[in-house]
Amino acid sequence: MDILLRAQLCSATLAYPYMEQGPLPTVPGVIRMHFAYVVGSAPAGGWRVYMQYANGVADAAFCNAAAAHAGGQWSNYMAAVTNQDFNMARVYVQDLSSKRGADGIWTTGSQGTLSGFPAPMSVCGLINWNIDFSYRGGKPRTYIPLGGDVESGPQKWETGFHGQAQTAITAFFNALKFTSGTTTLTEFVCVHFYSGAKENTTGGKYDPKYVPMLDQTPAVDRIYNPTLNPIVGSQRRRLRLGPG
Repeated sequence: MDILLRAQLCSATLAYPYMEQGPLPTVPGVIRMHFAYVVGSAPAGGWRVYMQYANGVADAAFCNAAAAHAGGQWSNYMAAVTNQDFNMARVYVQDLSSKRGADGIWTTGSQGTLSGFPAPMSVCGLINWNIDFSYRGGKPRTYIPLGGDVESGPQKWETGFHGQAQTAITAFFNALKFTSGTTTLTEFVCVHFYSGAKENTTGGKYDPKYVPMLDQTPAVDRIYNPTLNPIVGSQRRRLRLGPG
């Protein structure tokens, strides 16, 4: 049970009434980078990654620089494989090293350039990551807006588009490793905010017998080799992560 519940992913963790609640613990040397996009003027969704930094501090100046850099790299690599109706509107960066960590934001925006009709908002690219840690359960993954009605088949991405998108994804994530001043973003990581379980005492008829517990010293594991799954992904649970 401990190994299974330790496997919390780098994407958003859903909060259930029976989960142990409270502020997330600090994570030294790690920033959270949140991408939020809109369709037209309506908030649509978002996704996030966690990155380690070294050789300096992630103060407000660094977080703002990292957010601007990330927004520029989305424009450089990912706009070409995103439908024209989608606009990557904001990038938020927050230092997790303290309860009042510095943060930064980029709001210039980057419109997709693929013509044609957009796919349904629940359709997305599913990126699978490698992790050097063995456990039962799902492995780290990221869900991003991608393609449109032409590029997404009934089950899989069109072969030519899949190759184009994989090239863009590899270049984009490599470009997010960034230096400003003495501080460098070095690796993508999976932060395990929950570890172990305790007996559920809420008494709900359909609640699980055991519930996850917050880990006050989160484990941090390197993840690498982002790979676009050939099967079209679904992002329904992450649509609420757009800019508000």
